[in-house]
Amino acid sequence: MNHPDCLLAEISGFGRVYDCGDCGNIHVTVGPVSLTLTPDAYMQLVDLVNTSAANFETWLQESQSSSARNPQPEEGFHMNHDPEPDQMNRRWIDE
Repeated sequence: MNHPDCLLAEISGFGRVYDCGDCGNIHVTVGPVSLTLTPDAYMQLVDLVNTSAANFETWLQESQSSSARNPQPEEGFHMNHDPEPDQMNRRWIDE
């Protein structure tokens, strides 16, 4: 069902989260993607996104302070210092 009985959150032009009032599930829509989740699965998704947001914020702060300590090479000279995605994910899991 597409008609929200209880709109839980919405960002215009991005997505929304609502309970339609009919099926007992929570509906999450972001752009063209829609998920229908049980309340327990929805809360797990919320936990996952909150944890990833906290880890991302920490990573951003660390990379900004690292950039301040280690100035970037002159324009035209590029080095790739990005960790492999596998290594970056493992870092958060191991901590």
